[in-house]
Amino acid sequence: MAFINEFIPEADIKKYGIEEINKKYIVGGTKSGQWTIDRDRDIYLRCVARGREEYRSEST
Repeated sequence: MAFINEFIPEADIKKYGIEEINKKYIVGGTKSGQWTIDRDRDIYLRCVARGREEYRSEST
């Protein structure tokens, strides 16, 4: 299966510890409820923070 874009289901928020990850990015954190996931390979991409001021073009 390929990567798909979707809102993160509640079960996956718990499975992947999304709330704990969000706590690490207080400044610039996005708390995004969306991701791009490949369920067959159990990997995902998600923007968790955006830079401010001189780092505004950087995302984590």
